[in-house]
Amino acid sequence: MLRRGYILDGRYEVVRALRESSNGMIYLCKNVKLKKLVTLREIYKDVKGNLDILNEYNQIKRLTHKGILQMLEIFYEDNYFYMVQEYQEGETLKEFMREVGSLEVRDIYNITLNLCNIIDYLKESKFVSNIRLNPSNIIINKNKEIYIMDFEELTLDEFCENKDLLQKNHKDHINTIGRLMYFMARGKVPCTDLEPLIDDDFINNVEHNLKNIIQRCFHVNEKYKYSSMEELNKEIRIELLKKNKLEGEKLELNYDNNLQFTTRTTKTGKLNVFKRILGFA
Repeated sequence: MLRRGYILDGRYEVVRALRESSNGMIYLCKNVKLKKLVTLREIYKDVKGNLDILNEYNQIKRLTHKGILQMLEIFYEDNYFYMVQEYQEGETLKEFMREVGSLEVRDIYNITLNLCNIIDYLKESKFVSNIRLNPSNIIINKNKEIYIMDFEELTLDEFCENKDLLQKNHKDHINTIGRLMYFMARGKVPCTDLEPLIDDDFINNVEHNLKNIIQRCFHVNEKYKYSSMEELNKEIRIELLKKNKLEGEKLELNYDNNLQFTTRTTKTGKLNVFKRILGFA
């Protein structure tokens, strides 16, 4: 592990180690010339694996989604590659959930929609078919905005010409979203895909509609399981709209009783929420 203050490539000063990945450490560093914080992912590879690393870097660098932290450059030093990536203030979803225990239903829906949006972008990018999302490579900031920071496990499109493999990736996306939603609702990752279907604490203590969405991601009967990411995405949007409408009506009644806001103002606020969810505002 690199010590604090160590200078990499004559430019990057180690501030601290953030976390350990499967093949090295991830460091928070400061670009001493630009005075800017970045993250450095350390990867130990032999000569045989060098081409794979460079290929992975070149593909990731092409990703421009706002929810994916931008890859800036790569360099080699002392038998390690270092991928330099944009830094976002916050903590991993795993660290965050350890502190809060569980998230509000509205936050779970919003975060999940953002994750679905990122997955859709990766599917449309044509050169990345699959990326393994988990609570350790999702960054959440104080505004509960999420970013993907680590690409340890991805599948490039050129390795995914097999239709059976593509279909498996499609099912994996739905499974991944279900696991992340369960994690945000329960504070732990399910040990098996059956756990969300038989966990009494989850069944009895999680809001009914949220529970049903999560369980459909794991349903053993394909007839009831989501057939596509689009179907899952649509149902989450509908539930979020219903929740906003219901809570907006409660707020409207409360404001009217206290003579603090007019009905017109409240309905305008609900309309703006509706527009934001659909991407028009």
